[in-house]
Amino acid sequence: MGKHSSEITTEINLKKVFSIVILISVFIAIIFGIMILCGFNANPQKTIDKAFMALKIGDIEEVNKYTDYNKIIYSLDEILVEEENLEITKDLFIDMNWKIKNIQIDKNVAIAEVEVTNKNFVSIMTNWIKKIIGEKASKKEITNELFIDCLKETLLEVKELKTNSQEIKLIKINRKWNIEVNENLRSLLYPGIDSVVEGLDQIKQNLN
Repeated sequence: MGKHSSEITTEINLKKVFSIVILISVFIAIIFGIMILCGFNANPQKTIDKAFMALKIGDIEEVNKYTDYNKIIYSLDEILVEEENLEITKDLFIDMNWKIKNIQIDKNVAIAEVEVTNKNFVSIMTNWIKKIIGEKASKKEITNELFIDCLKETLLEVKELKTNSQEIKLIKINRKWNIEVNENLRSLLYPGIDSVVEGLDQIKQNLN
């Protein structure tokens, strides 16, 4: 015996309902995907974590999604920004670890208190200076290449870590949080650097 008309109608209605459910699910998935791509799910904490992890593993392209890598590197020494020196810059953050302690958000501006443990840049900068002075004393020509070679050696030798806490600033632009490169960020990423960097600048001027 064939199906009754009521059974056929019920089956057709169930298929329609099922099709509508599928369409709604696909629509929701598309909207959700668009929201992710547009940054609707972004927040300051994720931005800091992603940017700092990219710094730690040396993914320069990824860092630039959240902040300006060249500005970060330039704040240590301008010669590091040159293309041939970028590989050495990855060793600056290989030992870095961080903890986000607090975040205050006011519309499109966020202030985050972050604690970072990284190489002790008091030791790095001091040893770097000593190596350069030693090379100068041996009558070697002081070139940018020599500066980089001395830094490479120093980064390998210095194992001491230092912890520092700073408040850093993030700005939301087009629904995406960006980390502002300023003195606080520099001080955070390079623990102790401010106490010795002026001395290095003065020595470099005297060596030239």
